[in-house]
Amino acid sequence: YGKKLGFSFSCNSNLMLTTDEKMKKLSSMGLDHILTSFPSINKLENDKIMQVKDSVKKIERGIRNCINNGIRVSVNMVITKFNYKHVYDTGKFISDLGCQKIFITRAVPPVSNDGVAEEYKLTHEEAKFALDEGIRLKEKTGVMIGTLVNYPVCFLGDLEKYKDFFGRGCPS
Repeated sequence: YGKKLGFSFSCNSNLMLTTDEKMKKLSSMGLDHILTSFPSINKLENDKIMQVKDSVKKIERGIRNCINNGIRVSVNMVITKFNYKHVYDTGKFISDLGCQKIFITRAVPPVSNDGVAEEYKLTHEEAKFALDEGIRLKEKTGVMIGTLVNYPVCFLGDLEKYKDFFGRGCPS
């Protein structure tokens, strides 16, 4: 009914359990977009972060199943000390698969009694490196970039250069 009214439908999924048949059915029911996590093209890092063996292969299969059935896919890459250097290569890979957007999202660390885990403590230089790699990716591939968690404007400094990373999401 919502599809008949012109609504767009999206969901979040790690895409690891997709099949062509499942995506065909979801597409026919009106699903037109999926947001998935893809922490790193580095297989060991991705498996470590996702806590699933062969996660790159599984996510790639899921992306292909979606795109083959007319479902747009956006990727969220939460950057930490483990993966901030992989933004360009990860983005190039997902762009080549047909994804139109990558969100380079800063990690929001869990707070525990012991403080913040070291993996979340990116230096300003490391975080800017990741964002600069996102900008390079956009320039080389045309993929849209953005973030799902705002970067502080005072951190970004050059608002023209980093315009894709303040305000939520990608520009239309």
